[in-house]
Amino acid sequence: MTFRFPAILCLAALVFAPAAQGADNPQTRCATLDTARTDGWDLATDFSWAGQAFDPAPEARARWAATVAKAQGIKAQQTARIALTLNGPGGNGQLKPDCYQSISCFMVLEIDALRASTEGADFATSLAAARQTAFLATPLADHFDKLAANAPDAPTLATSLHDRDQALRAVYIGLLDNDATPWLSAVARQLAVLIVRTQVRVRDISASRVADCLLSTSQDPAAPALRKTLWPIVQHADRNPEFQRRMLVIYRRDPVFQASPELALLEDRVELAATGFQVYGSQSICSNGRWRIAPVRDAETVDIRRRAFGLKPLGNLLEKEDERC
Repeated sequence: MTFRFPAILCLAALVFAPAAQGADNPQTRCATLDTARTDGWDLATDFSWAGQAFDPAPEARARWAATVAKAQGIKAQQTARIALTLNGPGGNGQLKPDCYQSISCFMVLEIDALRASTEGADFATSLAAARQTAFLATPLADHFDKLAANAPDAPTLATSLHDRDQALRAVYIGLLDNDATPWLSAVARQLAVLIVRTQVRVRDISASRVADCLLSTSQDPAAPALRKTLWPIVQHADRNPEFQRRMLVIYRRDPVFQASPELALLEDRVELAATGFQVYGSQSICSNGRWRIAPVRDAETVDIRRRAFGLKPLGNLLEKEDERC
């Protein structure tokens, strides 16, 4: 990863770029899905509520324990539901337990893990520094949200989602670099990363709904172009693995994507989520703060499979294993 946070600040210019003029909001079903972000348990994504996790008072600890128990219950329910959808009754999938559709669930469990590993830290100071450092994510996200809401047609809507996906991920990657934010404490950096990652995940979920609507229903001659523009949305829809699996079938049939690196990456994403193994070795997982290549099925022949899809030998990916995540 080569992004540096100061360089990413130039993305702020996008916030002040004028929205498309004269574009009437069509209020189509697909566009409105981008604003449907409620999960039935809404916590502010600025994490101002998270102070309760660090309050040492006995009554506060009890309230937080109840909040964590609620999140763990949601996590188990969502994992079981998606596993059933992917694998059917009695399926042998290895779906990773996660808060798939609930951002509030994700935030609570991430904060609880941070609390457990940073007992005694000055949380209030760290949160203030983290929120100031991560400020760029919210106006960037809001900017692209508005572009999507006012998109006059499907291609413009798809482009707005694509550009938002890439811009927010650039900010997120920049925050992972210790050298880019030397003024932050370890706790503040983790909080800043968590704040931005939450912004990313919120929009991953909503964008996957929009992409599902566009790609599943479009009979437009421009559909192949839509698939190309929305490929990052599909690839990053880890909170919606059933959608990823359905889209994989569509991309397999697309002549533009057959034997393409993008198809191999999507194949790996889907297989890794459902079985715990990938086919082409394109995906890494975050382990103890470092990227590690996820398990590969039939690893001894992986480079043969990679070559058929235009991917370099796996050794090129191994060189990046120690980067932060």
